[in-house]
Amino acid sequence: MEVDENKADTYLTDLTSEEIVKFNSIGHQAKRLEFAASRSLRTSIFGAQQIYYNEFGSPYIKEKGFISLSHTHGLVALAHSTDFNVGLDVESVREKAQRLHSKFIHPSEKEHFDTGNVFDMSLLWSFKETLFKLADRKGVHFSSDLIIRKEGDHFFGTIHQYDVLHEYELIYQSFKQYLITCNSSKEKTHQIDTTR
Repeated sequence: MEVDENKADTYLTDLTSEEIVKFNSIGHQAKRLEFAASRSLRTSIFGAQQIYYNEFGSPYIKEKGFISLSHTHGLVALAHSTDFNVGLDVESVREKAQRLHSKFIHPSEKEHFDTGNVFDMSLLWSFKETLFKLADRKGVHFSSDLIIRKEGDHFFGTIHQYDVLHEYELIYQSFKQYLITCNSSKEKTHQIDTTR
């Protein structure tokens, strides 16, 4: 949903009492607007159901399955699945991702993503943000723990977590100057053989 400053008052009517408290605690005006808009989007889908967070900070709505929220300047998004955990990210296509690619790219990803291309690096960053939300842990290294590969027209993301690999199929959609990425599959897990 595109965020409209002129609808700020409408967004506020969709907030629960707990969310009003949270809204009032946010100091940055743009972040306040994005928060209210994301809850308005939630209300349009689920009604005024309270959003809870697990111990890793992942959101959920009781008895509705899995959700993921994301926002960037001018856009908020919500992904929902009754069947599997979802990660979602929205990003603007911008040069920042291309400039900082060395901090998050794995050498194997250079086979599928052009480090000199702003779109490719924005897409890679967004895919990794999606995986990060699925990882549910702190201390994730974007360049070594979150790996993206492409097979034909399909993208797959792997989370290297302890001695287990968690793999997801990933999809993206372009919308104006934004990229919207999420996983489209349940995780597949593979044990890592650490014996030598």
